[in-house]
Amino acid sequence: MANSGDEVVNDEVLTESRALPSSPLSDDFIQPKRTGALTVRRNIFSDAIDNAITCPFCNKGYKTKKSLKLHKLHCSGNPAREKKFSCDKCHMEFSRKDSFVRHNTQNRCIAIDNRKKVRHLCLFEHCNSRFWHKTALIDHLKTSHSGEAEILPVQSLQFDNLALFKNWKDEEEGRQYSYFSGQFGEKDSHRYYYCQQDGPRRAKTVTPKIKPISLEVEGENSGEEESSKRRKKSCNKKGRMKTGFNCIAMIKVVITETGSVEVKYYPTHNHVLQVADLKHQPLNDATNSYIDKHIALGASPRKILKTLRGDKFARVNRNSSQKLTRNDFINLKTLRERKRLMVAAKSLSANDAEAVKMLFERLVEEEYNPVLIYKPYKAELQHGPQSAINLPQEVFMLGLQSKEQADMMRMASQTILIVDATHDMDQYGCKLLNVVGVDELNRGYPLAHLISSKMDEHTLKYFFEALRLRLPDLEINCVITDDDPALINSMNMGFQELIRHILCDWHFKRTMQAQLHSKVKETELEDQMFKELCVIIDLPQESEFKLTLKAFINKYENGKKN
Repeated sequence: MANSGDEVVNDEVLTESRALPSSPLSDDFIQPKRTGALTVRRNIFSDAIDNAITCPFCNKGYKTKKSLKLHKLHCSGNPAREKKFSCDKCHMEFSRKDSFVRHNTQNRCIAIDNRKKVRHLCLFEHCNSRFWHKTALIDHLKTSHSGEAEILPVQSLQFDNLALFKNWKDEEEGRQYSYFSGQFGEKDSHRYYYCQQDGPRRAKTVTPKIKPISLEVEGENSGEEESSKRRKKSCNKKGRMKTGFNCIAMIKVVITETGSVEVKYYPTHNHVLQVADLKHQPLNDATNSYIDKHIALGASPRKILKTLRGDKFARVNRNSSQKLTRNDFINLKTLRERKRLMVAAKSLSANDAEAVKMLFERLVEEEYNPVLIYKPYKAELQHGPQSAINLPQEVFMLGLQSKEQADMMRMASQTILIVDATHDMDQYGCKLLNVVGVDELNRGYPLAHLISSKMDEHTLKYFFEALRLRLPDLEINCVITDDDPALINSMNMGFQELIRHILCDWHFKRTMQAQLHSKVKETELEDQMFKELCVIIDLPQESEFKLTLKAFINKYENGKKN
């Protein structure tokens, strides 16, 4: 069919969709367009089509010379294009008939008061001019209100790539305390960025909780009541950025075929730019990348926050005038939530039990299997010593040791091992048991780990038995534990030998202080006895220790009655 539209080669009018999946009409370059009750399917040829004829004004490709000739008559880049159609009401001219018809039928004429969409009004109340495009509003302000408004000239910029443009955009926003958000997506390599404060006032909406399904028949007016309460408005605690204001500042971006970026920057803001607006602005790409990288490396949110802010808020710099940035408005709560979401995204499954099972299946397939023992909750033993099949159903156990930890344990066991348990480490009430040794640099080195729902000696013995089976040549010189006898008893049963055992100094002194507190009524006497006992415990020589301890006993035994 004949058509004066651009980039149309074969138009096919269909009363209903008859294109099969295998037909040419279902390819990616076929785009349906609605025209009344009919469907027009157009074959649009991109610039990448081989042997395509290119328009010299817009670089669009066409298959035939006839299509290119029709396109040139109405191409927006052609300075000599004809404008045959004119609106009688607003005197706006069009080169295409369909654009002229759409201008009238869709109430886009600025001379009509009952337009469906009011786009841009003049910024001065005494002026009743209205414009469909923001650039037309800016031109109107320059010509009709030159004495009342100071409009900065439009800046034409060019960058070698998109990254350089984003860097310039970040610097310009930081200089003005503003932010330009992208709108309408990307169309024909064109991008549009508008001031954050530009746009209608939009209140956030909250959908109420769904009521449980009831078998009772509701009244006739129940649907109206439900629809009236369907959505509730809420406001951000930081305040609302869009208040129905029309800002004329914007950035137009065109990405060329070579990757360079052409920019038209309209820098005039017709509102006050203030530091308080920074709290509403999102972080730039460089800051987001920095935060994600350091969270992935295990850095704490508090340390990341301190690095981003620097020493700007230090006591010595509080009186100095330093310019604030978006990074200064980041809080610890936001970083912690971001870390939580990143950890949740890396989880193998939303169900924790299923995620642990999937992790176990991955680990056992590795070249060196680090799993010592694994028993799911309310399930049979999946991996570990054969004797562990007698574990109760409600017990969960997961023991791990890497190849490097096994090699280090052979060396550290010749001196001393430290075994300690941490209670209530997660929401399920599980406990963590760590076996730690001393490396060649005299620093603590983790050797094995156990996560278990129970920490009694009859449960822990299976973990130490798994260690014995993994390292049959292991020789343990000495072990330090706290005052819980379950640890040393389970080690003796698991390794099937009596291991030399000493108590932790801190736990021993804490137990001794508790005994003194229960037996000595005078506070001053209790403190004096505790200090003397600490001195006796720290004596390096055994003979000196026995002599001093005997003197201590005689001293307070003689004054027992007093």
